[in-house]
Amino acid sequence: MNRVQKQRQIVEWVWRYFTSDGPRIPLYFQHQGHSRTIIGILENSTTLSGKELLIYDPGISPLRVQDALNKSSPKELEFLRFPASALKHTQYQIVAIRGVLQDEFYEVAKEFTSFNHVAL
Repeated sequence: MNRVQKQRQIVEWVWRYFTSDGPRIPLYFQHQGHSRTIIGILENSTTLSGKELLIYDPGISPLRVQDALNKSSPKELEFLRFPASALKHTQYQIVAIRGVLQDEFYEVAKEFTSFNHVAL
């Protein structure tokens, strides 16, 4: 699988996640040395994949985000929009939280056991 196919695979997985039934909790999006949050996805016919990820980067000033949200122009939010071609790293991890713990599992879940990987 080449780089473009891998980029599209990530975007398509995110698309399925955000368009599925159930809660759409933001995704933790990690690559070497940095973590960001995928907060949504947009259809955009001007990109090769036809979609753009909406990614919040904690390195962006909160004042810049607030200022952009207060303006009605979509152009102001371009710093959140990432086409598949912007995914330049060789490896990514996506952490998805699917639902909320029921009360009977809450205490047990406080004891976290690490693992190497999960096959999706």
